[in-house]
Amino acid sequence: MGNKFKLYIIIIIALISCDEPSYVYQFPDTTNEEVAQLSKVGVKRILLDSTLGIENQSIVYYDDPTPRVSILNGALRRIHVFDYENGRQLYTIPLEYEGKNGLGNISNMGHYMINEDSIFLTNHWENRLYIINKKGKVKTKFNLKPNVDSPNFYLMNNSISKMHLSKSHIYISVQSSFQPKLESCYLLKLNLQDSTVSYHINEPNFLTNHFWGVLTPFQFSTTFLEDTVVTSFAKNPDLEVYSLNDLKKPLSRHTTGSKFVSSFKSFSKKNTKPTLYGYSYNQIAPLTNRQAMFTSIDFIPKSKNYLRTMLLPRTVDQYEMRLNGMRLTYIILNNKFDKIGETKMPRGRYSYKTYFINNKGLHIANIEEYAKDENTLTFDIYEITYN
Repeated sequence: MGNKFKLYIIIIIALISCDEPSYVYQFPDTTNEEVAQLSKVGVKRILLDSTLGIENQSIVYYDDPTPRVSILNGALRRIHVFDYENGRQLYTIPLEYEGKNGLGNISNMGHYMINEDSIFLTNHWENRLYIINKKGKVKTKFNLKPNVDSPNFYLMNNSISKMHLSKSHIYISVQSSFQPKLESCYLLKLNLQDSTVSYHINEPNFLTNHFWGVLTPFQFSTTFLEDTVVTSFAKNPDLEVYSLNDLKKPLSRHTTGSKFVSSFKSFSKKNTKPTLYGYSYNQIAPLTNRQAMFTSIDFIPKSKNYLRTMLLPRTVDQYEMRLNGMRLTYIILNNKFDKIGETKMPRGRYSYKTYFINNKGLHIANIEEYAKDENTLTFDIYEITYN
């Protein structure tokens, strides 16, 4: 009996220590007929000074009082406002550190502009939202995490993680990461009249049932249209559509994939301890980031289509090239979220974080042009066209 008992123990230990195998998700064929593509229709140039580059904390297009582009300069603590038509700088907005108009540490801060009197800024380190005017004066501020038991999130707003004003509420897309012992959320809803905050949208089971790596798989993107929000996670094949009036359960889900990526493959677990499952961070992070992933979801108002952007897989050498090693593909969806086309861009040409959209189309920052002239940020303008 003693030998048999020892054998059972050995078998149990072996089973516990074995890797949990990886999971492979095969994308279904969601393209009935490819009838659309992105076509370059123009160029827009923004004239920079020496303190700005192609990678900025956030970039925003707005058209009140006239078409303009604003860029947040975290290093010099100011917002640069440019005339959209001629690309020249109109003025800058100072961002004070302390005092009655102090915004504190603005690294990882993002901004959103409605007009010159309604400029929203988030402060990741203090979990606050500020509303300032064009002189940098704080009009009001809100605590986005008033209770110690509020969910876990990171305020990192940019073109991917958007803010949206609807009636008396501001919706703030945030970033998070799955931690079993912590409650997280990915969308904040702030009532601007009474300062109450509610927290919405958790990780889908598709992400938590398997190990997709660290941080990046949970990158969250949104696009807002009227009374709905469409959400996208980096490693979730499904888009989810929610009503802004009821964010508890999605109205619908829509699987979208790329013809250049046949599957998503999770990592095997070396042990059962989250969130690294036996890997070191330095080991798993580059493995995670080299995989294919969705980066953003956007609505194109001119053609009334959706675009879901995917970053294609990279080799070790391409990963080390950073922006120059990235290759994007744009999945084109109709207003019912059916895939109607796809356009793959040349490797190293575009920055997936530096873009904006207006009634003329998608404006994507051109890395190659910036390398030729660092005083100019060149955006290639794309429209959706049909065969």
